[in-house]
Amino acid sequence: MKKEANSIALYTHNGANVNRSDFVKALRAVGVRTGDTIFVHSAMFAFGRFVAKDKKAFLTSISNMLKKTVGKSGTVIMPTFTYSFTKKEPFDVRRSPSTVGVLTEHFRKERGVVRTKHPLFSVAIWGKKKVAFSKISQDSFGTGSIFDILCRGNAAIVFLGAPFQSMTFLHYIEQSHVLPYRYV
Repeated sequence: MKKEANSIALYTHNGANVNRSDFVKALRAVGVRTGDTIFVHSAMFAFGRFVAKDKKAFLTSISNMLKKTVGKSGTVIMPTFTYSFTKKEPFDVRRSPSTVGVLTEHFRKERGVVRTKHPLFSVAIWGKKKVAFSKISQDSFGTGSIFDILCRGNAAIVFLGAPFQSMTFLHYIEQSHVLPYRYV
């Protein structure tokens, strides 16, 4: 049964079916290992045509494969940014939806996932280090921020269909080097 579930196609790309085990193999091929901490940027519709009829089941499969790849000793983090605060709308850590993708919003709502309290640059965290990662400063990109902790913890950044330009970690690098165009 388990082997059969791993062979069910998730989506097609260039005419080929991509299944769960293909997905995990691809993560392993780029260096994601058991025990790793990964920060995931995603754009799910960049993958190709979805085979699954149920969007929730598809997103759960992707999330579960990320968790399976890092294992119980690892940590999965996704951005759940919301810009409602800049529009003078209240931010509710439990209810404000992520505005940076369907996978991040789905992940945010999963059992065992915690969300940081930053009103703009919150993240959702699952795994062994979720408590440590959730105790961050209110500085978006400086010392004690989620990105500072990712850097010090030698975390990996994983792109699932998202372009390199979506890497928010760049703002941490800019702020760390006090670049003149970066206002804080």
